[in-house]
Amino acid sequence: MIDLTYNELLPKITNRDEQMHLLGTIRENTEGRMFAEREYANCTKRLVEMLEQDGKLDEACKMIQEIQIETYGSVENKDKVDFILY
Repeated sequence: MIDLTYNELLPKITNRDEQMHLLGTIRENTEGRMFAEREYANCTKRLVEMLEQDGKLDEACKMIQEIQIETYGSVENKDKVDFILY
C-alpha cells in the first residue's frame, strides 16, 4: 500500500502542499518499521529536497540528519552512500 501510494498516487497530486502532507503521512506510518526502511528514506529525501527548494534549510538539515541510513538493512549500499553524501 505504501509503495502504491508513493509511486502511483503521489505523482498525480499537483498541489505542492498536498504532496508534502502526503510525504509526511507516509513518513509517519513507516517510521521505525523495518520492512519499510527504504520507503521511509525515500520519502524523507524527497521531502528534504522540497524543503530546500522552499528555502527552509534548517528544517531540511534537521530532518535529513535524523536518519541513521547506514543501519538500514533493506536499503542497497549504493543508495546508502548516495543518501549519506546528500
